[in-house]
Amino acid sequence: MKISKFFSLMLCLSLASACSASQYTQARQTGYQNDHELRNHVKLCHFAIPQSYGEPVPRSEAVENSYFDDAAFAGDSRIAGIAELYVLADTTARIYGSVSLDVSKATMRTVFPLDNGGMGTMIDALAQTPVQKIYLSFGLNELGWYVMDIFKEDYIDIVNQIKALQPQAQIYLLDVYNFSKSREFENDYTNLDKLKLINDTIKEVAAETQVNLIHSNSMFESEDTYLPDEWTSDGYHLNKEGFSHWLTMIKEHVNKGEILYETKPCAD
Repeated sequence: MKISKFFSLMLCLSLASACSASQYTQARQTGYQNDHELRNHVKLCHFAIPQSYGEPVPRSEAVENSYFDDAAFAGDSRIAGIAELYVLADTTARIYGSVSLDVSKATMRTVFPLDNGGMGTMIDALAQTPVQKIYLSFGLNELGWYVMDIFKEDYIDIVNQIKALQPQAQIYLLDVYNFSKSREFENDYTNLDKLKLINDTIKEVAAETQVNLIHSNSMFESEDTYLPDEWTSDGYHLNKEGFSHWLTMIKEHVNKGEILYETKPCAD
């Protein structure tokens, strides 16, 4: 009977595991002529999709530069370039970048001028003023490390310290964008395989600490695109033109706190 087959469809859709294609087809053959007619007899609900912190923030409409007025950027020399080249000069963003800084030195190396006139670590600098967004960049100087577990543990410790100091802030981890073709195989660790390994580790850090991840290579045409020569002066760091593309990428990858939903048959 038509009604009994309808109940079989409801049973199929309410099971925790997905129905197979053949099961759905069999249940679908109830005499209903189309999906619209079928939906009239199946109660649908909206379910919030949990954020997947191990996946990069998706691309969205770009924000204005003023979005970074209450932001801080911290990390290695790739962050230092933001201040050196006045990339965010029209904002009040705080920039704490230092040459050769890595995750093992971020909590110990006192190289950042503080508001009180003294010098402090990156953590000290980030603790000074409440901000709403914090962007972290590490991994370039750690490409030569042979034990990724140490990099991961140190990075997790940094993120957790920052979360304790700035609990209101959205934290973004910037993974490592590619170097130029001329720099590949300059030594035994400047290669795309090692770069992928360290970026996979950064992805794990984002997942385990539940913070945002920005995939920096998204500013290139493809994953394997090398840093274009016209975007860099040394093969590792961005010049003014390169930073214009980088800033566009940052502005287009923002967690706006929107809740995404999926529609599926209600549990009951």
